[in-house]
Amino acid sequence: MAGRRRRAAAAAPPQTPDAKAPRFVPCRPRLALLLPPLLAVRLYGALASPITDCDEAFNYWEPLHYLLYGRGLQTWEYSPVFGLRSYAYLALHAAFARLASSVLRSKVSVFLAVRCALGCTSAVLEARLAARTCAWASGEAGVALWALLLSSAGMWHAAVALLPSSFAMLCVLAAWTAWMDASLPALPAGSPPADRSVRKAYGAAIFWVAAGCLLGWPFLCVLAAPL
Repeated sequence: MAGRRRRAAAAAPPQTPDAKAPRFVPCRPRLALLLPPLLAVRLYGALASPITDCDEAFNYWEPLHYLLYGRGLQTWEYSPVFGLRSYAYLALHAAFARLASSVLRSKVSVFLAVRCALGCTSAVLEARLAARTCAWASGEAGVALWALLLSSAGMWHAAVALLPSSFAMLCVLAAWTAWMDASLPALPAGSPPADRSVRKAYGAAIFWVAAGCLLGWPFLCVLAAPL
């Protein structure tokens, strides 16, 4: 009897899982879902957050006012005697501010337009990084990153600040997103990235690191070391 039971058990067909059983679907929200809340928070920060750093007011807003209207206070760092600061970083923002001043008559409106542009740029880069994290790591990791960026008080202030360190932060967001774009294809260990899209993504990551170091904050190279 025991031998017959063993043979019957061995001859029994393997059980197949029920086709109607629910399957786990990873959570990978799209960019269109991640971007609107970030835009709302960053625009609110541009309109409501104060300037907490005197360096931002006198070393960046005042020189930007000088580039736009021909007058403004000058700190000793911009003096030709010392020449410690360059106008290259401000020139990027002055181009947009001059375009805004041609449409908006009030200086306060131009000021808010520049801050809103900074906030929108940060929101787009943050949403792209979170969406890429969903594809590169997991949906849970991407959503957690998105929630931290959305609720961070530091990001609320830094995203709209006219400071080289904030520009370097935006470059880090763009560089890490490009690096994850390049890391998505499965390449053999030790093989060069022969695919054109992979080379382009690596080139974009290097470009943003270089831009952040030259125009923003030179210590950005420490954050870019893992790239």
